[in-house]
Amino acid sequence: MVKATVVNGCIFKNYTKPIHVQLPELLPGGNGVSTVRQFQLSCTPGMTAEISIDDGEHADKSGDRNLALNDKNGVLIPYQIYYVDSGKNILWNNPIPFTSNASPEVINMMIKVPQPKTSLHPGNYSDTDTIIVSY
Repeated sequence: MVKATVVNGCIFKNYTKPIHVQLPELLPGGNGVSTVRQFQLSCTPGMTAEISIDDGEHADKSGDRNLALNDKNGVLIPYQIYYVDSGKNILWNNPIPFTSNASPEVINMMIKVPQPKTSLHPGNYSDTDTIIVSY
């Protein structure tokens, strides 16, 4: 006799390293910039879950995400992450409900830096956010 048990769960499909996002160059006095990226989840069919993204390493006290100049918290540029669903951009500050219908599922997200309100210091800015799947 051979037995097996299948449990509810998800794994990130085809990703063993962080998802790197490179935004277009941001110019002082210029417009905001954005880019769309995606990742794939392979889940048990019919499973319900929630997908959330933490506030990142450089969030301010109110939980707003920020890019930091050369990993220094003193010089910040605010940004947002949106969940893209059926052409709608939903600000990703709360968990997104998810039901697995097919496998793998493609999840689209948009990273947006609005038009800067202050002068920008030149340099490389970055942040690290963690994607969390709860089921």
